[in-house]
Amino acid sequence: MKQFCRPTSSSFLEPLLGPSPENVAVDLDEDIDVQTERNRVLSGSTDNAIIYLRNLRKVYPGAKHQAAKVAVDSLTFSVQEGECFGFLGTNGAGKTTTLSMLSGNSNSAP
Repeated sequence: MKQFCRPTSSSFLEPLLGPSPENVAVDLDEDIDVQTERNRVLSGSTDNAIIYLRNLRKVYPGAKHQAAKVAVDSLTFSVQEGECFGFLGTNGAGKTTTLSMLSGNSNSAP
């Protein structure tokens, strides 16, 4: 499993990316389970988490006559030690983009 921590850091839990803003707008149409997980992670309740994402975002720049494309917007979840995790979503929901960022095949910054 790939580590996403700074190798020179004194703490192996220090993330590579800076903190994301806490005032991210939440979609009011979010499923209650999604809201519950977001609130759990943002409250800091990530004990025994082997992966946690807070407000992950990826925007592809637009071309000359096209607007920028938001591929992943405010994705927040954690995977606990020993947990079996499934990543589901419709076509174009950002699953591949997210996994590419997690595996280091894509930058998380735009």
